[in-house]
Amino acid sequence: MILMDKFVLITGAFGFLGYHTALKFKREGYQVIGFGLGEITSRQKQTFYKCYFDYLDFTALLSIKEKLSVVVHCAGSSSVSMVEKNVRESFVSTVCCTNDLLEYVRLYQPEAKVVYFSSAAVYGDTGNKLIDETGELKPLSFYGEHKKIAEELCHYYRNRFALDINIIRPFSICGAGLKKQLLWDACNKFKNGITEFWGTGQEKRDWISPSDVAGLVYAITMQPKKEKYVFNACNGEAVKNCDFLKEAAHYYGINVPVIFNGNKNLFDPENLVGNKNNAEKQLDWQANQQWIDIVHKYVDWFKNN
Repeated sequence: MILMDKFVLITGAFGFLGYHTALKFKREGYQVIGFGLGEITSRQKQTFYKCYFDYLDFTALLSIKEKLSVVVHCAGSSSVSMVEKNVRESFVSTVCCTNDLLEYVRLYQPEAKVVYFSSAAVYGDTGNKLIDETGELKPLSFYGEHKKIAEELCHYYRNRFALDINIIRPFSICGAGLKKQLLWDACNKFKNGITEFWGTGQEKRDWISPSDVAGLVYAITMQPKKEKYVFNACNGEAVKNCDFLKEAAHYYGINVPVIFNGNKNLFDPENLVGNKNNAEKQLDWQANQQWIDIVHKYVDWFKNN
């Protein structure tokens, strides 16, 4: 059923996570307005009621005249490595664009429920514990620092103007179609008979599928305004990189042992694992895919494409 009076704006809508979020709202009957850069197929374009292929700023947002029920802000810098190469551009695309969006909402869409996609990178290294949303923010990279500043803007606009702004901090997202990060690199290496990886293999990550993250976003929008409005998007399970990649290699059909070169990246935390209790208790949300499911589905996709 299409809800003719329910409009959702998704920024960064033509990227990996933005498009998964758009699909979720489309399936729930919303009219989806997509805003962002990039290219989509004619089939993907059918997900959207309207598409704006433009750089996100205040003036461009004035083109949207519909009364919005929901705004999901996925736009911003996409990776730690890209940000380190161009810090100024990242600050503009993450911080300045967020400020423009919040100002647009304040002036023209004050009744809309807003969800901002931050990142678990704001925590830095979580150590040997499942960090919750009240944990100290100590980002290790410009990427995490810029997300932290954008979060502060969200807090300010929420408290100063009583807007219904929510923050989501995804941990390690991975799913079919993602052409970057660990599994993409691993599958390309396996294809060429390579099984050596960066790091020690003891690094711990908390894996979650894009569909589960999109489900959490939707769950946030279905609830009344919450006092606790920051949510980890995670499975709450610490998985060592060595176990993750061994499972990927085994499922791929690689019989050569996975090895690690011992090198470390200053911008990558040793551990990045979250506590999911807030989302479970406040929103009755559960992740449907565990890390092994994510690995298997990704390898299947890679082999078939």
